[in-house]
Amino acid sequence: MPRRMSWKLLALIALCAATISPARAADEDLQSWAAATATIDVNKKVVVWLEGQLRMTDNAARAGQILLRPGIGLKLDKTTTAMLGYAYVRTDPIGPALMNEHRIWQQLAFRIAGDGKGVTLTARSRLE
Repeated sequence: MPRRMSWKLLALIALCAATISPARAADEDLQSWAAATATIDVNKKVVVWLEGQLRMTDNAARAGQILLRPGIGLKLDKTTTAMLGYAYVRTDPIGPALMNEHRIWQQLAFRIAGDGKGVTLTARSRLE
């Protein structure tokens, strides 16, 4: 190996070795999340979105977070709906203080596969 190449290789190995940090043990916490959503057609163009989530933490022994997201949407076509809503998020971590958040959210939901009558695959893009 040429002398210049071995110097670069040695410098690269030294740099990598200097940035390695020891592994740290991870805290383990079994969580359980439950969610329910409903879409209600008001008419051919307008929908109401209701969503609720309960996220259990501390080995699924207590409610760590509760999310409520109502919204209203406009059907852009047979497969795509644009929505706007409000989110209430209650977070109760161990240690830090309880937090209550109020957010506006927007979402674009669209069908990827299926006809909406049987098994249907959908996706969404949400900004909170």
